[in-house]
Amino acid sequence: MPNSQSRDLSVSGASQTISFGGLVKRYRLSLLFLLILVIIVTGLSLSIPYLTGEVVKSVEGKIANWSLIYALIGVSFLLFLTELAQIVIGARFREQIGYDLRKILMNKLVTQDYTKLNKLGVGQSLTLFGSDVNGVKDIMGGELVNSIKAILLFIGALIILLVSNWQLGLIAFTSMPIIILAFGWVFKSVTKYFKLAQENQSDLNSTISQNIYAANLIRVQNSQQWEQDKFGHFINQGRDISYKIIDSFSVLIPIINVVSNWTTFGILYYGAVLFLASQIKIGDISAYISYYALLIAPVFIIGFNSQGIARLGVSLKRINGLLTADENHETGAYQSPITSGFRLVDVNLEIGGKKLLDNINLEIKLGSKTAILGPTGAGKSLLINILTGMITPTSGQVLLDNQPIASWDKDHLKKYVATVFQESLIFGSNLRQNIILNKPFDQAKYNLALETSTLATLALTKSEISELGANLSGGQKQRLTLARALYNNPQILFLDDFTARVDKDTEDTIYQRLDTNYPETTVINVTQNISSILNYDQIILIMEGELLAIGTHDQLLVRSPEYQHIYQSQQII
Repeated sequence: MPNSQSRDLSVSGASQTISFGGLVKRYRLSLLFLLILVIIVTGLSLSIPYLTGEVVKSVEGKIANWSLIYALIGVSFLLFLTELAQIVIGARFREQIGYDLRKILMNKLVTQDYTKLNKLGVGQSLTLFGSDVNGVKDIMGGELVNSIKAILLFIGALIILLVSNWQLGLIAFTSMPIIILAFGWVFKSVTKYFKLAQENQSDLNSTISQNIYAANLIRVQNSQQWEQDKFGHFINQGRDISYKIIDSFSVLIPIINVVSNWTTFGILYYGAVLFLASQIKIGDISAYISYYALLIAPVFIIGFNSQGIARLGVSLKRINGLLTADENHETGAYQSPITSGFRLVDVNLEIGGKKLLDNINLEIKLGSKTAILGPTGAGKSLLINILTGMITPTSGQVLLDNQPIASWDKDHLKKYVATVFQESLIFGSNLRQNIILNKPFDQAKYNLALETSTLATLALTKSEISELGANLSGGQKQRLTLARALYNNPQILFLDDFTARVDKDTEDTIYQRLDTNYPETTVINVTQNISSILNYDQIILIMEGELLAIGTHDQLLVRSPEYQHIYQSQQII
């Protein structure tokens, strides 16, 4: 199958979208190939009733025409092979479309900044990559081709009916307006429910993912019943929507059956009249019944494929909602060794109309150790995300070596900068693969990372890691993410409250080994614990998005009442 043009399907830029016409144009060679098969299948399907009728006529004359019988067998076998080829090639084409669409969505997804990814959410992401992509690929690779085949069958059968005997043809055709009106009425009523079903699926995906991710918290808070009620609400809502769709379609089938049965009766009755008048033979009536079945079947196919077309519009709208989102374009071309460090000038951040960071000015020198201290919700992690370029500030400058962070080549920066996030992302694999990821293995770097993060014992006892690190404790997960960052031997290391689930003795050991094993590394550490940052070069105190004070531990004890209060409260504890 000619599918080379499908492999370079790509969408770039916020203004480009995927449309039905665009998909047809992109996959035109594959669709043309399938269309040729469809035309062959249609021609063979239309010839079988004629051959069957001729065989019946020959038997009626008590002279079996074996050449017609052999022709009927040959055409049937050829139809089988052609339809098989259409189904197999169509299935491969369908999967290629799904592959291309998911690749486009993933490429777009990874260009979004942190705030947009949070807004998108897990539930909608799962729906986009799952049911929405499946809907598009099923229509383009299956339902579209089947609809074209149905239209050709309908036109071909109708022409043959009218040309062979226009009276019987008119009887057959009179049922079509009633059936078409019935389909139109049903699909007009169910189209709105398809959109509601997609939205319900997103809500359900979000609830499931949240419950799995926060299973331990739900048990600790004893909120199982509340979560079950919330889940029950969404599945009940989905069930009710499905009932409405089923109820609408349940009316359709009886209408079509009644109309088609009466039409078949009309063909048989008038055919009998013509037969008694010696104007038609039994074989012709048999062929007419077969052609009428070919006339009804396409209406069924087109009608039921219409629900897919209705879903196609909804799915493309949701997919394009991501594709038209502004990309995080801070991927510059500047490449240079880092020599001086970070500087923030008048940085402000607003999200949803709420000011989260207010006029932040600070400097972090290369080779220094800097702590960002403050209570929960102060904006510490947001500051880290701005420094790493994950979030673009509303206003102000974020400079690295006096160059805007957006002008730096991201791949180049990854060689020098590593981040240990508060939430640990663990893959279902072995310990070594979780640490080195896709980088070449270096035994010395690996051993040093294990020793510093106090994971050497774990490496001996538990090499296999289950999905999301389910067989690891919270502290082990955080230490594993630290080892992953240290394996890069980073020049700048961001630590976002990475010891929140680690005991005090282990935390002290980690900090001591960091100083010993990575003495030249610039450390920027988000924390709430003063005891671990007493010897840092500078401590940045931030509260409610405002920078209150900067200095060493001794300096802040003298000039910052807020710092004094935090320190004294921790001393009491």
